[in-house]
Amino acid sequence: MSLEPESLPAKPVHHRPPTPGTEKALYGIALTCGIPSCSEPLYRWDPAANKHFLNSRVAHIHARSEGGPRWDAAMSEADNRSYENLIPMCERHASQIDITPDLYPPDQLREWKQRQAEERERAVAWLSETGDASGQSQLTFSFDEFIEQLLAVVPPSTRSRSRAEALELAGRESLSRSIVRLRSTPADRKDAVLAWNAGRTDPVVNVPKGSLRVLVAPMGTGKSEEAERWWSEGLTRAWTNDDMAIPLWLQAREIGPSLFTKVRELLGGDPEGPCRIVLDELDVLDPRQADHLLDDARRLVLTWPQLSVLATTRPGAGTAPDSERLDIEAWSVKRGLDLLRVVVNSQFIGAGELEIRQLLTSPLQIHALGSRLCAGGDAKVSTSELLAGLADSIIEREHPDASAHVWANLTDLAVQLLDSRGPVRAASFGQRHLLWEMEKTGLVVRENGRLRFALALFEQHFAAQALKSGDVGFDAVAGPGRFPRWRYAIAFAMETSTAKAADAHMIALARANPAAASWVLEQLTEGEIEGSPCHTELLADGPERSRCVAGQLRSAVEGWLAGLGDLGPYLELHYGERMAPWAVGVAGDRVSLGQPYEGTFQEEIVVLDDLNLWSHDRPRFRVRSGFPLPQGRLARWYWARERLRKPLTELMERRILPVPHSSPLAIERAWHLGGIVMTMAGHRSSPAEIPLDALRPVVDGLAQQAARAVHSRWGNPGGWGFDSGDVYWLRDYLEYLQADTVRNPRPLRDQSETRGFVWRAYSPELTRSITAAALHDALIGYRELVEANFPGYADSFELYRAMPIRAEGSIVVPHPEDVDAWFATVEYCLYAAASGDRGAPDVQISIIQEPHQFHIPWPAEDDTEPDHRPLRSLTQVLSTHLARQATNLAYSWLTDDLTALGWLARSPVYID
Repeated sequence: MSLEPESLPAKPVHHRPPTPGTEKALYGIALTCGIPSCSEPLYRWDPAANKHFLNSRVAHIHARSEGGPRWDAAMSEADNRSYENLIPMCERHASQIDITPDLYPPDQLREWKQRQAEERERAVAWLSETGDASGQSQLTFSFDEFIEQLLAVVPPSTRSRSRAEALELAGRESLSRSIVRLRSTPADRKDAVLAWNAGRTDPVVNVPKGSLRVLVAPMGTGKSEEAERWWSEGLTRAWTNDDMAIPLWLQAREIGPSLFTKVRELLGGDPEGPCRIVLDELDVLDPRQADHLLDDARRLVLTWPQLSVLATTRPGAGTAPDSERLDIEAWSVKRGLDLLRVVVNSQFIGAGELEIRQLLTSPLQIHALGSRLCAGGDAKVSTSELLAGLADSIIEREHPDASAHVWANLTDLAVQLLDSRGPVRAASFGQRHLLWEMEKTGLVVRENGRLRFALALFEQHFAAQALKSGDVGFDAVAGPGRFPRWRYAIAFAMETSTAKAADAHMIALARANPAAASWVLEQLTEGEIEGSPCHTELLADGPERSRCVAGQLRSAVEGWLAGLGDLGPYLELHYGERMAPWAVGVAGDRVSLGQPYEGTFQEEIVVLDDLNLWSHDRPRFRVRSGFPLPQGRLARWYWARERLRKPLTELMERRILPVPHSSPLAIERAWHLGGIVMTMAGHRSSPAEIPLDALRPVVDGLAQQAARAVHSRWGNPGGWGFDSGDVYWLRDYLEYLQADTVRNPRPLRDQSETRGFVWRAYSPELTRSITAAALHDALIGYRELVEANFPGYADSFELYRAMPIRAEGSIVVPHPEDVDAWFATVEYCLYAAASGDRGAPDVQISIIQEPHQFHIPWPAEDDTEPDHRPLRSLTQVLSTHLARQATNLAYSWLTDDLTALGWLARSPVYID
């Protein structure tokens, strides 16, 4: 081994040398793992440096000395660069941590070098005895591949180091996480902010032993900070109590297939004492992956009740029931103002302006605002604009030195991270020199052979750049398979695009997935940037301006309708396959829009010379409306969605979305309508069935009346009503029906004595049977509602995405002798089933006669069990006698989905 000192690189890499015998162990493990031997570049060891390199993943194979002499003098530069001080090591097999350098005197280093050389000779001789050493030694493999195989054989453990060392390391890791989260804060103010955080007196979140809690809040509200305070409290207790395990901080993406395995691996076995565990950033996972991880956490704390788990997630991933959910409240203006003054190092900041007060409600916004003020900016900025530009401001301030090739690879990494269901392997992403350049920017971190961004904000930022550059299409990532992970990147891209570009992106989104497009609109601030459709503020009032405005508004409606598919004609007036023409007049900031009767106009847009649609010399209009001219960025899309949302809300309230005639919901609708029609016509009918020979003539007569008018509606003294659409639907259904009667879909009461309460007219067993059948029919009906009306984006709905579904619940009926009881209830939960038939849901309903003892237990912990997180849960008064039980349940579930996506502004209540 001869290598002259002058041939060393100008800035050699410092590594901690392996202990005696390590090199042979590495060769042996390499062979055991089935990977070839590594190369042997020589590096110098500098004990005078303040940083030494040690990979915690391979620390356990280093026979670390517990004692030994200490060396108090620094090695001279000449000795450091001497040939005798060279130590052979496997390339890049250690990563940097701070340890004390004076533990390694020069004599010990030289002894290591000599012993390693001897061990290598013995290892090569041993290889020669067992096979072709020349063939083995010449093969090479990457460092990341070696570490991956090594970890598969010998998993790491916090117990590979002393408890004091592990506690110290955990404290440094906590500090490093806190510092990283302050990337948006001016560097000279970070220590002051850390001191301010340490002095906070507000309570730390409470997570009892043996329980899971989930912090749910949008990005920037301080979820990770609150989790860090709880974690640090556990670390403080671990310093003073040896029985308490050192807390674990786990990034959701890096946990792998089993939380149980990961915890055992890090603790070195089964937990032996209380331990706090943080699962951070569940929202980077696919929603179903996040749900499974939370299920793992629930089973974990049931298995080891001394553990407590705190997870963090943005809304939309890892949904938790109210008993587990911890919502982070907005910061008070006083607390936010205190932190802002620390960030900008000035007490002369007030919160009198409304804009500032709105920005003081979350820590991320406060740090971003402080950075903006320190850079000479002002506080006149919207929340969405501030957050969307935060990553840009950090990058601009730090000014990473990187080539265009590296910047392009940062966007590629963001795309891979969002599209993958796990971390990205460094070895498969790019060559070493590229990875080193990416790490040098400070934007990317490599841990255990995996790549991630230093801040989740960077991941969204660079993914947004990929969208804006056209490397990834908005329509491609709007699909249900990708949208859950891409949603924030899409919102960032939309927020930071020009008004013209954002409008074009919106067209692609609306046509590809109107559910995704609506969610994105909910994240943006309507009308932030002045302007109007087609830049009509530059046009004077007249036909040209009116036609431009009408064309822009109509194309937005058509964009939504293209994505909504067959549901479109129910939301916007159509004549045949064509959307009804518009007659439009625009004057100043007012718009009048009329939809004429069929055949009045042939053109799609007719320009009016004034706004008076009610003038006697005007053609008759079927629909008239007047409204302010939509002003602002993406304003026409908000307006068009609101226009379509109103009729959608009415369809939901009336429960008349189309479904197949064979649907359980169609059977309930026919029975409900048939009873109303017969009552209005003065006919008495059986509570069990309506003969078709009595119902059909009434329906035919109503259909003839309806044909003589554009739209008809009937009412009755009982308050129930129906319109011409109901009549036409019922007529078609009767033609489809093969039986001679329309039958009640539910059995009749079997008890004669009701004591004034309808639910007492049903025996407990009959009540259970009816409720189970209603839940069964509701699950089928919900699926048919989604598939018939939202087929292109059905997987955007949480409940549909989880199908097949099973239902578990109970009928809670007071004891027969409890004469004072005045109501009974049904309580149920819906779960995703591991397998099953979507057309035959599994429904299990029991009867309980002592309500105060009722409790739905979590299933026993078993890794093979399916998803146990309730997708829906409800407790409501029993409605055994209602005609539309299944319909009410199915529509309530669909209402939740549509409201979450912004397509419903309010949730109708179904109680009839």
